[in-house]
Amino acid sequence: MHSFEAVYARMLFAAKARTQSELADIIGIRQASISDAKKRKSIPSDWCMRLYDARGVKVDWQRFGRGPVYDEEKLRQNSGDWTMPEGDTAGFLREPEAPSLLAPVPGEMPYHSTCAVGDGFFPVIGLQMFPVEFLRDEVQIFRFLESCMAPVLNRGALVAVEKDAAVRDGDIVAVRSQKNLLFRRVQVTESGYILRTQEQVGVDASWHVVESDWPAIYYGKAIWAFQPL
Repeated sequence: MHSFEAVYARMLFAAKARTQSELADIIGIRQASISDAKKRKSIPSDWCMRLYDARGVKVDWQRFGRGPVYDEEKLRQNSGDWTMPEGDTAGFLREPEAPSLLAPVPGEMPYHSTCAVGDGFFPVIGLQMFPVEFLRDEVQIFRFLESCMAPVLNRGALVAVEKDAAVRDGDIVAVRSQKNLLFRRVQVTESGYILRTQEQVGVDASWHVVESDWPAIYYGKAIWAFQPL
């Protein structure tokens, strides 16, 4: 199972819960139990089963961010909306189509962890409203948890990334480093790229990437951020 923060965020997202209290009501536990689990940094596995029973959220997705979010068969079972088909003389019941899993809301977007799972997939860890004029299809939003880019990017910022966008000198870019996605200021040189934290701007000590290695690590360019000041 992944970290408490990632699993808990996925549970909130899939249950459409905004607070500990709302999630506790859905899975039938005390709110204090969630606070205790947060201190232990561990979510009991039976909570995942409770959310599966209540909302049809697949356990593997809750724990690891893998596969579909919802079990449609479970959703149909939970709906309780059974109807008699016309002309059904045998008296069998049929169930309706699975309900819509996530009704789209203008401006509501998922945001992702910067820690990849599986084969490089960055799992969704939450949902947030943004001004619709800031959004477009090719943008992904990440929760930034480093402190080395302050005050340009502060810890906790939600950063929008345009994948594979052209890079210019001075841009802030997202690059892969092992399983993590890092945000760095880039300097374009004749031989490649120099990546620096905000603390290293103007300093020689930095991460140099040759041109041939760039496609393997470059993810996209940061184009805006919503963040605490």
